[in-house]
Amino acid sequence: MIERKYRPDILNVLRVVATMFVFLLHGRSRVPGISVTEFPLVFLTCTPAWAGVWIFLFISAYLMGMGFAKGKYKLTNEKGKLSIKAVLIFYLKRYIRFAPVYYIYCFAFEILKGTPFMFKNPETMFRLLTFRFDGSGGISGIGHLWYMSLAMQIYMIIPIVYLLTSLVKKNTILNVLFFAFLGFGLFYRIALYNDNADWYYEVYTYLWTNLDFVVCGVILAIISCNAKQKNEIRESSVWWGVFANLQFVALVVYNCYIYNSGMKQDYVIYRYLLPSLYILSCAVLIIKYHNPHGIERKAPGRFNVLKFFDWFAPYTFAFYILHIVVFNYFTNTFGKTNTFLNIPLLGKYIVFFGFCFVVTLVGAWMLSCADKEITKRIEKALHLR
Repeated sequence: MIERKYRPDILNVLRVVATMFVFLLHGRSRVPGISVTEFPLVFLTCTPAWAGVWIFLFISAYLMGMGFAKGKYKLTNEKGKLSIKAVLIFYLKRYIRFAPVYYIYCFAFEILKGTPFMFKNPETMFRLLTFRFDGSGGISGIGHLWYMSLAMQIYMIIPIVYLLTSLVKKNTILNVLFFAFLGFGLFYRIALYNDNADWYYEVYTYLWTNLDFVVCGVILAIISCNAKQKNEIRESSVWWGVFANLQFVALVVYNCYIYNSGMKQDYVIYRYLLPSLYILSCAVLIIKYHNPHGIERKAPGRFNVLKFFDWFAPYTFAFYILHIVVFNYFTNTFGKTNTFLNIPLLGKYIVFFGFCFVVTLVGAWMLSCADKEITKRIEKALHLR
């Protein structure tokens, strides 16, 4: 028997890649001299953080759609009819599994920051705690939490999206709907640009402007589950795999170039056109590599660096929440010392991101373990297990 090489779950790979996009860009400005350095380091540090969020959105919708399609999440009773009780239980479970780690962080931030912020800004605190925060009125340490609000809002509408799209039984029609919503999202963003809408608050962080990520992700999940088996040509074709990988790499490299250029016309492409391309690009990778039927395609064996993706993926949520405070801690302590400032630029980059990555990852692991235990106890107390 020929042992097949270990292949990480493509969804985990995308989650980790998206997390690192956000991590590297958010920390870039904190490394002295990084913004004025020459190619290639400055180019390599211009990772597309916005794209990381778009990848998160699409993968979340795909996984939720997959959960419904495979019966993991229930919206109906034993007779197959829509059940209000089942819907409410779904929302309650999502809230319990999402909120504890989020509230723990908000509480810890307010206490450890030293100078109270949220209690002095009750409107911002209310929007944070009710998942209506869009980034406005925030400060470093909580400003990035707008994504948590957007994710919770997406969880609220996904059951409706699934119920509507699941009415379509033919994959051909679902394919048409996928590209229809892909085109709708593209032209809707362009229309907002022509209408001089505020990009950050009316496009980037706004739920309904990201509806194409949600709908396309759910539709792709239904299409995948409807397929009885993987297409043998795509499964066996080396060229299909090469294309799937290269098209994503090319998109990311082009995105890095756009960010590095700083040209207004390039930013228009980044903000209004590339979101749709990321949906299409991630869909190609998922079609090629993700098997919704759970057939084992990964051979066990010795340590492989690719296994890191599968190991790290469960902690990406907590990692995203914690990374800003770790940046702040390093910058305000060791980052101001002569020892750090006298290190060559490349050394600064390696030391800063190396230290912050390890500390954030350890913190994410601890926070995730605490969150898992809290969630388990709450669900047990409410008889949801």
